[in-house]
Amino acid sequence: MSFSYGQKKKNKKQESSGQTLSTAERARAESLFTDGIKSAILEDYPKAISYLQHSLEIDPSNSAAYFKLAELLFDTGNLPEAEKSISRAIQLSDSNQYYYQLAADIQAQQGKYEKAALYYEDMLKKTNASPQHILELAVLYLHLNNYDKALQTFERAEKFLGVNEQIILQKQKIHLQQNQLADALREGERLINNFPGEPAYVIYQAELLLNNQRQQEAIRFLEDYLSKQPGQPQASYLLGKAYLQQNDFAAAEKYLQAAFQSPDLKLELKVQEIAQLLQQVNEPEITALLEPLTTALLEAHPHQSQAYVVRGDYLFALQQKQAARAAYLQALALDQNNFQAWQNALSLGLELGRFDSVAREAEEALVMFPNQPAFYYFSGAANLSKKEFQKAIFALEQGKEMAYNNPELQSVFYSHLGDAYNGAKDFKKSDEAYQAALEIDPNNDYILNNYSYYLSLRKEKLGLARKLSEQLIQQNPDNPNYLDTHAWVLYQLKQYKEARKHLEKAIQKGGDQNSTILEHYGDVLYQLNEKAQALEQWKKARALPGASEKLDKKIKDQSLYE
Repeated sequence: MSFSYGQKKKNKKQESSGQTLSTAERARAESLFTDGIKSAILEDYPKAISYLQHSLEIDPSNSAAYFKLAELLFDTGNLPEAEKSISRAIQLSDSNQYYYQLAADIQAQQGKYEKAALYYEDMLKKTNASPQHILELAVLYLHLNNYDKALQTFERAEKFLGVNEQIILQKQKIHLQQNQLADALREGERLINNFPGEPAYVIYQAELLLNNQRQQEAIRFLEDYLSKQPGQPQASYLLGKAYLQQNDFAAAEKYLQAAFQSPDLKLELKVQEIAQLLQQVNEPEITALLEPLTTALLEAHPHQSQAYVVRGDYLFALQQKQAARAAYLQALALDQNNFQAWQNALSLGLELGRFDSVAREAEEALVMFPNQPAFYYFSGAANLSKKEFQKAIFALEQGKEMAYNNPELQSVFYSHLGDAYNGAKDFKKSDEAYQAALEIDPNNDYILNNYSYYLSLRKEKLGLARKLSEQLIQQNPDNPNYLDTHAWVLYQLKQYKEARKHLEKAIQKGGDQNSTILEHYGDVLYQLNEKAQALEQWKKARALPGASEKLDKKIKDQSLYE
């Protein structure tokens, strides 16, 4: 707590009050006042307040005692009583600036900014307070949203204080608040002219022009500035943006590339700009612009992981997935804590079939992020694809527990656990996992397809398999793989004619390039005693990738082997 003792000597008002104190009374009042100040210094505020109140009961003309009492009441949160005490202090002594300041603080604390402003106005008129306090008055008018009054007050302060950065900035903000762009720009020019060594004011002026669709003015302004201060990266960046808005891609590339090549321009700003441009990657001019920008980004920030993530995002947008994955892995070589890079690299690894690498990388990611379910998924999915079923089960079971508060993600883990347990020939757990997945997401195509197909291969629960596969093709009537699944369930039910109809539709919808579908079609035809046609389909199936081991024997013996 700060203490400003104010005036203890009686002023003219006190002298004319007519009150006469005996020597003993005066001494007692002075003693109580002193004891109050001492207690306040010792932070015994209740005792200090009591002493001052008793002092004022004896001598109610002591403005300093009222001031100290008001200060203590203010600091202890008794604002109504503090307001009464400071009001009395000012009545007794109206030329003490500290009284007015405390009175204004008490009003402001209660949200009464208008009254606080009146106290500041009186202080500036009646005391020798510094002109610096005019700035505090202006801020009060801002609290009142009285922008005209605040502007007048800042101009008044400027007359006393001269050119002042903060005053000009505040005036500029007020002009913008009132949509007075020309006045705001004029204040910006004053900042630039009076503080030529501060490029931030140039940048802000250019941003004002650009944000108000005055691109041509911004371009002239920035080109003039860069002719005097070449290489200033922020100005180059804004000029490039201005040209980009004008669809002048050649000029935009020139200035944006110059900005991106500078290590002094913040990486975050570059990343944000590229992210925005990636949303327009289908436009040829933008695609052409992104190549030099992402290259310049890497040159300027060769040791920053995020620079490689951005490069990877660009390459991925171009469907250059192998190169994109390499960029993400480079980002991880620089910073293994980059969660985004791990996710992108692992996701692309699965898509590209790099299952060995993904299995290893997912384990590395889990060292850094042991509580992230996504990395358990990547580990499980990669090991599942490798037919490392026990490793897949271990990872997927852990991930399922981690995803306890995310039912959608839990459904994914359950569906993959169904696949993994089926591969491990633990069919009871496989069925339980699929059922759990369907309880969460009963219309999921992946679950319906795999569960029904594996049941058909095992020739178990064929009624359930049929129900699931019927739902699957109702949801996807033209999907050749799903039509094949339903047909194979029907095949196991010995409903060969129905199976044939669905397989022929599957072939019509693109399944003629799928070895499994053609082989199944041949099997159905064989069961329908159309053995020549069956042999023809088996031969077509053998000519395609992914042919089964039994095909050669079927063709050689012209017989069906299941």
